[in-house]
Amino acid sequence: VDSATFQWSGTDDIPWGLTYATKLDNNDWTAFSSNTSLSLTNLSDGLHTFSVKAKDYVGNEDATPATRTFEIHTAPEDVTNLRSQSYDTSLVFSWDHSANKYGDLAGYKVYFNGDMQGVTLPTTQNTYEASGLSPNTIYTFKVIAFDINGNESAGVSMTAVTNLNNPANVTVSPYCGMVTLIWSAVEYTD
Repeated sequence: VDSATFQWSGTDDIPWGLTYATKLDNNDWTAFSSNTSLSLTNLSDGLHTFSVKAKDYVGNEDATPATRTFEIHTAPEDVTNLRSQSYDTSLVFSWDHSANKYGDLAGYKVYFNGDMQGVTLPTTQNTYEASGLSPNTIYTFKVIAFDINGNESAGVSMTAVTNLNNPANVTVSPYCGMVTLIWSAVEYTD
């Protein structure tokens, strides 16, 4: 979440004449207006201070603006360098860890072959093995990073293919200066 919405009201002897100015962090005050709410978007991670002050119809400004301090937590950075190693009945996925710029990374979730539940992994783990697979088959994989607030990165995806089975019934017939190899073919399937 990178946004915040604020609402306020004021009281005065003549309330219909109140106008308000706002500011975020150390920015300048806005011009006075009759608005009593404001939505802020695209805020950076970290602590922020929102302030609002009133001015009456005569021009007297509030000497003690109302302030609220709040914290923005956006999703952690995605993992990088996602790659796979293929075997005939397994795939091993690995990646470089999320940059964890704000130090709030809580773990990773991996989604294999359309699994909607996913598997949660600790922040120290950057590999995942899927086994018991069919040879020569395409599989999908996605890994996301999530933080202590439950914010999730967009995720990084890839497809990987298991290897063909090794040829069966291999026979070797040695001869002087040469070798004859014979095997049963492995059938490719789409």
